[in-house]
Amino acid sequence: MNRTALYVALFSALLGACLLYLYKERFEAEASGGERVAVLTATKEIPLGARVTEEALAVRYVPENYVEERHIRATDMGRVIGVRAGSTIRPNESVLWSDLATTTSASRKLAGLVRVGMRAVTIPITETAFGGLLRPGDRVDAVLTSQGDFGGRQTAMVAQNMLVLAVGADIGQETGSDDASNPHGGSVTMAATVEEGQRLILAATQGRMSLLLRNPDDVRVLDGAPEVRANEVLAKSNSAHAAATPLSLAAAEALRDQALGLQGDETPNAKRARSHTRETR
Repeated sequence: MNRTALYVALFSALLGACLLYLYKERFEAEASGGERVAVLTATKEIPLGARVTEEALAVRYVPENYVEERHIRATDMGRVIGVRAGSTIRPNESVLWSDLATTTSASRKLAGLVRVGMRAVTIPITETAFGGLLRPGDRVDAVLTSQGDFGGRQTAMVAQNMLVLAVGADIGQETGSDDASNPHGGSVTMAATVEEGQRLILAATQGRMSLLLRNPDDVRVLDGAPEVRANEVLAKSNSAHAAATPLSLAAAEALRDQALGLQGDETPNAKRARSHTRETR
């Protein structure tokens, strides 16, 4: 009887120890967040619109309970290399699917490229922008050429440092080539504030819209960008032409006289050209 009780006590103790061990393991797993999952992080800053490179990525192990749908697993690294960043990614931050301008062809949507608080606005461009070299992620200034108040044409700055989201129907899909040819044209879609969007939409109804391409590192906004009027441009051109005309006309007449065979004595036109040259010296 005593031996049976001893066996029962030992069995109960072993069972209790096993249950305690299992509970401890489960508690530690829950407290630590579960198994480690390899996700991608940035080793350096990836600017908005820049392409993601392998050198800019690293692998970090995160507890499974803290991994979201947006996290990019290390096994998906090949899918994101070469894709443009839809927002600036800071060093040591996790790289998320929502940080990328494009991912797979099935999930490429223009609305997904628009940041919270911003809007996408499309303006017509009569010619293929920069010979088809403009790409999503570039930055541009938008200018309007329209009829002025006094009949002459004028060009004015409408918006500066605008991020290009799409060129025609191209929103940055990777083709595996940097071929300059771009079949999409006729319009450019840009990220804008509500006020910028209103200005661009109104400007597009007033005349011809054109773009000025910026260096990717140049994000300065110029204060008080002047309007340029056609009569001012022509006046400056005529003034410069008038300053150069006397010598040019005299020299041309002298050459004409020589061509006609008046090579004996110095012709009046040649004398005038030589005299004008001596005076200017």
